[in-house]
Amino acid sequence: MYLILSATCVYLADTITGPTAATNQAPLASLQWQSLSKSEFLCAPDPLAELTAPLILSFVSADAAPEEQLDWTDGVRAYYACVHKWYSVVHRGLFDSRIENLCASADSPAEPSSCSSSSFSGCSSFTLRQGSADWSLVSAKMSRELALLILAMYLSARTCSTQSGRNRAMFDNLYRVARRAFALGVSETTSPKIEFVQIGALLALYEYGHSNSALAYRTLSETVAAARVLGIRPGCTRDRDHVNINGISAMEQEQNSALWWSSFIIDQLIHRDDASTHLPFILESPEPITLLPEPGQCSTGRYQSGPSSSESLGGSNRKLPVSASVNVASMESFQISAKVASLLHRALRHNYETRMRMPGTLPPVETFAPLDQEIRNVTATLLKDATDWRYALDCFAMCCSEVSAPDKELSCRELAVLAAPTCFLVVKVYTGLRSICPEEYQKCQDAILDKYKSLRIFRCRWGIAGTSTIITVLPTNPCFPLYTVGLLTDNMTCLFTLYRKDDEPTK
Repeated sequence: MYLILSATCVYLADTITGPTAATNQAPLASLQWQSLSKSEFLCAPDPLAELTAPLILSFVSADAAPEEQLDWTDGVRAYYACVHKWYSVVHRGLFDSRIENLCASADSPAEPSSCSSSSFSGCSSFTLRQGSADWSLVSAKMSRELALLILAMYLSARTCSTQSGRNRAMFDNLYRVARRAFALGVSETTSPKIEFVQIGALLALYEYGHSNSALAYRTLSETVAAARVLGIRPGCTRDRDHVNINGISAMEQEQNSALWWSSFIIDQLIHRDDASTHLPFILESPEPITLLPEPGQCSTGRYQSGPSSSESLGGSNRKLPVSASVNVASMESFQISAKVASLLHRALRHNYETRMRMPGTLPPVETFAPLDQEIRNVTATLLKDATDWRYALDCFAMCCSEVSAPDKELSCRELAVLAAPTCFLVVKVYTGLRSICPEEYQKCQDAILDKYKSLRIFRCRWGIAGTSTIITVLPTNPCFPLYTVGLLTDNMTCLFTLYRKDDEPTK
């Protein structure tokens, strides 16, 4: 109160430690008013003032293991190579343009062509190759918001295990710096910058991927609230092609659409977690006329072999509504991811609304049969037409289909986050199938073991693969009920134990 009225506050002093007073007078103690201007924490015009861009970017190098040599450009490359194809938060063209401008303003000795026209996975774009520019000069010219975004991009591609096999703490000081900077960035102004919306989307992915869905829900809620203030939304078929939405450029609209769809995807993943199924959805259901994210993001995620440039798809295929059928030949990978996420959303919302309306009961089959058939058709299409599972893994996982173990040549960085929890869902399905079909018991058992082998690889990338545990009672034999216990231990070994009641466990 004294801060508001600028008055001296008077309180009764402590009867033991307070000053001696007259018998007929209550002891008094006073707290003098002090100006708010003396509080640097409460009144600093910029609470992030100490976080300069060079300092933020230096955190990436400091995070490197002894056997690694990293700088912030490695984080950018890792994001575009391993995450962007299925979680397109940072538009490649807009990002390249900003770095090119920084190169020019820093008066880099590098030739302009070294910053702008090299090839990356079939996409003509800026690659941040080592030695192509003086990146220390570029970082000195960089805004703090862009530096924090690059830090979040690095976090999204960071692995749980280093090259030497050492485990890395994922919720460490580096994460806390990014998380607190994000919280301040979205709360300090009435109109937060879009970089903080992108940072929030990447942090929500990071938190969910490392098994903290409750924190991811909070982060995504703040992110979506900031995005709504900025008017970030996907397009729809009512929008006329020649009118820019909210007066922004075509590339900015592409980024906004992809950012909305990325947030929508992570919203569905969070609600797949048993700990979050009771929470309301953060984003509304997309209407049938809502447009899927457009090609042109250089995500290089085509499922089929052939040209990866969006121009090869033709203008008629660039703008597709959610109601469009999945077509591997004419749709880009992120478009299919968004389409499948909309199917997953319908399934999750059906389940959520059923629990709210009829707790403890199962819905009639006819209420979800059409959706079930649609999901089966999409899964069959992907299995038939997709030629590169790396780009289709997220879609298969969202369809709750079986995922294959990665080949040895694939970097674990390329693993989509939802593959790990889907492995556990597949294990649960197989444990049920082998109890229903005893003649298929061994095939189901082999498939279960194969999924746990896959989880060994997923655990190197995402912490969620190492924290899940399945315990299921299988009434396959009334005399000897079987218990199935599956877990991943800290030393990355897989255990799959079957034991009968009153028997010793056997691996």
